[in-house]
Amino acid sequence: MEAVDPLFDKDAVDKKIDVKRAHARVKDLKAAAPAEIKTQAAAMGEFYDAVIDTTGKSMAEDPAAYARLGPMMAKVKTAAPAVGDYTKKHCPGLIKPLPEGMS
Repeated sequence: MEAVDPLFDKDAVDKKIDVKRAHARVKDLKAAAPAEIKTQAAAMGEFYDAVIDTTGKSMAEDPAAYARLGPMMAKVKTAAPAVGDYTKKHCPGLIKPLPEGMS
């Protein structure tokens, strides 16, 4: 497995295009997930889509987007260990360790 690129370009000129690309990458990752972790990857993808939707917005600007995050976090806590274990086993070439709580 190759290195994982960030979802956003730090120097992006058009943030709307950057957000569309980020959503597309999450969709691609969900589609590419192996059967063993397909359900967990979908749950994590929904959370990341919600995070992307809040990018650059305050809670006051888009309360609905922020409201989606809380309930999805419980799904991420359940899904993350399986995805982390799978990644450790099948993607040893990842340079960066997984975030705290994903292993």
